[in-house]
Amino acid sequence: MKPISRDSRKLIPAAVALWGLFLAGGLVSCWALWDRSLNPVSFGYYAHGILTNLPPLSLLLFAAASLASALAVSLTSRMFLARGRNTIAILACLLLLSMVFGGNVGLWVFAAPASPDPGNPASCTYDIFLNGNSPAVWSARTHDTVLSSSDGDLGALVNALPMSGQVLCFSAGGYTLDSGIRITRQSNVSLLFAQGATMSASRSLGLLQIIGSSGVTLVGGRWVGAGYGNLSDIEIDRGSSNVVVKGVEASRAGDDGILIRNDTTPDLQVSILDNYLHDNGRFGVQDFENTPTQSLDILMSGNQAEDNGAGGIYTNGVGGADIVGNTVWTTAGTPSGRIGIGVINGANDTVTGNRVHNMKEYGIQVFYNNDTLVANNYSGFNAGASDQSGITNDHSSYDTIVNNTVVSNGLAGIHVERSWYVTVKGNNATGNGRFGIEFYHGTLATTAHATITQNICSHNAQAGIILNSGVDSLISSNSCLDNSGPGVYLYNDEGLAGSSGNVIANNSLGDDRASPSARTQTYGVEAVRGADSNIVEGNTMFNNTISSISLVGSSNVVSGNVETPPSP
Repeated sequence: MKPISRDSRKLIPAAVALWGLFLAGGLVSCWALWDRSLNPVSFGYYAHGILTNLPPLSLLLFAAASLASALAVSLTSRMFLARGRNTIAILACLLLLSMVFGGNVGLWVFAAPASPDPGNPASCTYDIFLNGNSPAVWSARTHDTVLSSSDGDLGALVNALPMSGQVLCFSAGGYTLDSGIRITRQSNVSLLFAQGATMSASRSLGLLQIIGSSGVTLVGGRWVGAGYGNLSDIEIDRGSSNVVVKGVEASRAGDDGILIRNDTTPDLQVSILDNYLHDNGRFGVQDFENTPTQSLDILMSGNQAEDNGAGGIYTNGVGGADIVGNTVWTTAGTPSGRIGIGVINGANDTVTGNRVHNMKEYGIQVFYNNDTLVANNYSGFNAGASDQSGITNDHSSYDTIVNNTVVSNGLAGIHVERSWYVTVKGNNATGNGRFGIEFYHGTLATTAHATITQNICSHNAQAGIILNSGVDSLISSNSCLDNSGPGVYLYNDEGLAGSSGNVIANNSLGDDRASPSARTQTYGVEAVRGADSNIVEGNTMFNNTISSISLVGSSNVVSGNVETPPSP
């Protein structure tokens, strides 16, 4: 093998030196573009931005381009220098060429990733980042470090900034809050947190409080409370309107992950979107108004609430809440989480498209909340006792419960109590511990004017549908099969008003299991104690183990039913 020449052995160190010049050109060009003051804090922020935001592919492209350039310049310089003409001038030109080329490539690769907002580097008014263990603020307007914290307290640092009309961008890192961030009587403020930015409480405190402000947007960040006390991680308070909280992770608050309260401004708008709320002392997110307010516009959508002490999502005194597409659960075996979703003391709310499971008591609770829509939700495997069920509608009239799936709950799939003019339609209430759908009088003499139609109520441990002192109601076009009790049961507690004046029509009521020994549905329709003046007509009843119809009462009308006795 031919030995490597002395000139060839010099080629590699020359290429490395030129690669360094190429890299330096890129960094210097970007530094000049950003017009930063030359100090350690600004340089630390710049280097941090490159290291945390530069995509690996960009880094590989820059490395490949710089290496190729260095090798090319080294080979070219070797060729010219070997001829011995204009040596110094040629060498200077090649070095300058390397730095210029590196600067141009560096501008393309480094400039945008060094910003907290790569899509729009000019959008941030202030960039907040960690200089060692202490937070610091860099101003995009003055191109200088304007504040730094000597004690590491992010809250005090941010509170010292002018806020109205500003965009505050937080780089990744672990920040400590000895005092909470306060946005008080400000407008049009945005707080944008990079992935990996974590705000941790050093003691029991509210991490962020928005007070009497409008147009505030909070995006991202992990907000970690102290795990004790009676404060929430994030609080929206005292008339703060047009507020958006999106994509945050809020945990370990003494009370709620996110709390909205005392916001009685007409047409108030607050949106809580796509957040992960877990292991908080009370609710994942709560809107609690001391005075019931009917004109609010509260949207809670796309949130995940897990293992919170009292429950997932809760409103009190709110009119106009939309709770849409959230997931609420308690990890199996843990003692937390009484209420998955609750709307209380309000009106005109919607609870739609949510998924709730494994709560201790209620899956979805509607209490003193009229004109409410509960639709297209899944509520299953909630434990419950007494009136606690997959969906509970209590003291709430003119409500609509439609197209929900309520399965394997400890008691009823759907429980309606002390409520009139409630529509229960198109639900699947299967495999629940007592009833599929239950209407109960509670402390009133009766429950009345219900519409129960097009539901599937099957494989429940007792009746498919039960009216307890239910009057003047319609039960039609339901499929109540394979229950361990009657398909439809008209009942009343001893000494109370009977279930009377009801129409039970066009239902399918029977047991379709092939083996007679496996059949458990006792009656198609059973009515006891004061079940007077009911109409039972046009139903299809088959394979009920005792009888198709059993009515004990006066003035009942039975007509047009198809009754098939149990097959052997």
